[in-house]
Amino acid sequence: VSHVGAGAHALGPSSTEVFGYRTQRLQRALCLLTSVLTCGLLQLVFYWRPQWGVWASCLQCPLQEADTVLLRTTVCTMALSPIQQQKFLSYQANELSS
Repeated sequence: VSHVGAGAHALGPSSTEVFGYRTQRLQRALCLLTSVLTCGLLQLVFYWRPQWGVWASCLQCPLQEADTVLLRTTVCTMALSPIQQQKFLSYQANELSS
């Protein structure tokens, strides 16, 4: 059974969770500045651990407002960015009508 916290949505009976995040300009700018100051080391870390990059530059929000989503499964966590709002809303409408 999957535990779904605030702002997370379960995709089904499996243990996959979806978390929505919205990019914050100031946090993103600070990440870019830090990346320059560390000669790209921070970007390399974010490449290896994409969820850390999302956590560093975004705030958690409802999926309807998200421009980035994180999928958490029992195997790994994967960052997907950016999402297209129209396709996401169309997907939701199709799911509700089914």
